[in-house]
Amino acid sequence: MVPGSDLLGTRSVVRFLSRVKSVNGKTIELERPLPYDVRAEWAPEIHRFVPSVQEVGIEHLSLHFPWTPYPGHFREKGYNALFFHDVSQCWVNDVEIQNSDFGIDLNSTNFCTVSNVTLTTSADRGIGADSRGWNGHHGIDVGHGTENLVTKFDVQTKFVHDISVEWYALHTVFSNGRGMDLNMDHHREANYSSLFSQLDCGAGTRPFDSGGSSNRGAHSGAYSTYWNISARQALKLPPSDFGPLLNFVGLETNGKSAAYQYQWLVEPVEPEGLCPAELQNAMREKRINNSGRDR
Repeated sequence: MVPGSDLLGTRSVVRFLSRVKSVNGKTIELERPLPYDVRAEWAPEIHRFVPSVQEVGIEHLSLHFPWTPYPGHFREKGYNALFFHDVSQCWVNDVEIQNSDFGIDLNSTNFCTVSNVTLTTSADRGIGADSRGWNGHHGIDVGHGTENLVTKFDVQTKFVHDISVEWYALHTVFSNGRGMDLNMDHHREANYSSLFSQLDCGAGTRPFDSGGSSNRGAHSGAYSTYWNISARQALKLPPSDFGPLLNFVGLETNGKSAAYQYQWLVEPVEPEGLCPAELQNAMREKRINNSGRDR
C-alpha cells in the first residue's frame, strides 16, 4: 500500500521487545518471533531494554474538569487528564474522567495497562457550532509504544476519536470495553497489529471513523484484528483501502463480500457462537499454561 509521503525518510524508531533466549558467538536468538520484516540494509540495532520509570500506577481517582462547550477539533482549551510517556509496566485502574478534551494518552509506553476507566461529561459539551456533536478530542490514545492493554473501559460520551492507535504502535489491545457510539480510530502513521476484542460499539453508527493526516499512509498497518464487535445495528466495514491483511471475526456487518483488494479475512460468525468470546485473555491463559508445562 502507499506508505504516505510524510513518513518517507522519517527517523522514528520502530521497536520490538523480547527476552533473549540464547547467545552463540555473534548470533542472538530471541524468545519471541519478529513481527516485522527486518533486513540488513535497514541497519537494525539491538539494545538492552532499560526503562527509566517502571511500576508506577494511578488508581481509585476521579478527575473532573470544568464544564465548557467543546470548542471544536484542534480548538481545545487543554483539559487533558493523564499522560504517560516513555514508561514501562505502569497502570491506570478505577479512574473516572469528566469533561476532558483528552482523557488518557500512552506515548512510547511498553507493557502498560489501562483498566476500569470511565469517560463522562457532567452535561452535553457538543452544543457549539464547531463541535459537530463531539464532547472532546481523544478518549484513550496509544502511540509509539508496544504491548499496551486497554480493558474494561466505558466511554459514556462522544469524542472525535474514542479509542485510538497511531504512530508505530505495536500489539495494542482494546478489550472488554464499550462506548455510547464507539469509534475505533486508526490514526494512520503505521500503527500495526492491533487487537479489538469483545467491544460494544453502542449505537454503532461510526465504528471505523478514523482520523490522521492523509499523507501518512493507510489508517491501519497489517494484521489488525476485530473479534466479537457488537452494536445495536449491523456494523459497516471500513473502506477497502483502510489497511492490509485485516481480520474481522464475529462481527454482525453489512459487508457483502470477503474478496477485498488488500486480502482481508471476514468471518461472519454470530457473536454468541464465537469461542472464545474474548481473544486476548484466551491467548494469555494459553501462554501461561504453556509456560507452566515448560517448567
